[in-house]
Amino acid sequence: RLAFGTLETSLANRFIGLFGAQPKMWLQFAGSSTFVLVLLTLWRWMGVNIIYYLSGIQAIPTDLYEAAEIDGCSEFRQFLSIALPLAKPIIAVIALYYAFGKWNSYYTALLYLRKQEYWSLQLVLRQILIANETALNELVEGIDSTQVDYLIKKVYMIRAMKYAVILIASVPMLILYPFVSKYFTQGVMVGSVKG
Repeated sequence: RLAFGTLETSLANRFIGLFGAQPKMWLQFAGSSTFVLVLLTLWRWMGVNIIYYLSGIQAIPTDLYEAAEIDGCSEFRQFLSIALPLAKPIIAVIALYYAFGKWNSYYTALLYLRKQEYWSLQLVLRQILIANETALNELVEGIDSTQVDYLIKKVYMIRAMKYAVILIASVPMLILYPFVSKYFTQGVMVGSVKG
């Protein structure tokens, strides 16, 4: 609300006002509200990732850069030959965080996608869980004492389906993690206090 909320107080309107543009109600129209949501999604994680990258780059000894400079390497070549290879652990950690975040995200797909054929796996699984809970609630309302066994079996089946859905959603990340885990332990510890 502070960034894009009202005409008078939003930071975005104050910024574009510096250049003489008219204030705009950013969240009122479909075109600009989608732009705002994309911008805020990018902005949300950018600062944290920059801190991760900075700590990874600062952990590289300056002696390596000095030796490369003496050998005649340009700054770009130093980046390609020294900084980038030594920053692989932190890049892998950020990629893993990003992959886990995107894999588990259903809310973004819920906001942007209107056609069910484009839904992500998490959104489909969410719909399955909601449908099961709704079916269970409808069963409980019209139950009499003779149907208790049927209801108990149905509850077990719904719980088993819920756990199966969770397992299905977790398998791709469980397959990915062993390939990135060697970088993960190095990258998380970059910049930490050594003792």
